[in-house]
Amino acid sequence: MALQPDGPAPYTTAQAAIITLDSWRERGLGVPITPDVLVRAGVSESLGNRTLMSLKQLGLVDEDGKPSPQMEDLRLARGLDEYQARLQKWVQGVYADVLQYADPSVDASDRVAEAFRTYLPKGQRRGMAALLIGLWKYAGLPLSSESAPSAPRSTVTRPGRAAS
Repeated sequence: MALQPDGPAPYTTAQAAIITLDSWRERGLGVPITPDVLVRAGVSESLGNRTLMSLKQLGLVDEDGKPSPQMEDLRLARGLDEYQARLQKWVQGVYADVLQYADPSVDASDRVAEAFRTYLPKGQRRGMAALLIGLWKYAGLPLSSESAPSAPRSTVTRPGRAAS
């Protein structure tokens, strides 16, 4: 399954996605995979629903909450080298459209975010890019020194300053 332009794209945190992948690989998860199962695995409660939706968009969980053949393939990889090779193939496949426009190995995070311009929700492009970059790094792919996700913008209004 690959992301489609003009369609939704996942934007959970890389940490939540990685917790899920690691939990599935090392201990398994309750099936069907639900937000509650993800929270029990270590995903923050506030990210449970978003992480489940992201797993579905990434082709790792089906609509009924069952792990996909892709997720099972990742779980069955023997050793770190085979696991990372499978992760790399999966990440590059699921993000194939985005990778036509930006490459986290050489492009800055702003450029990667711009590659998500046609994806929904439009206000989550930075989150989409941060997830891709985090999964890219987790898979052991080289990362541009400029690809590190930028610090989140503050939404707190301070005296004498407008919220950014």
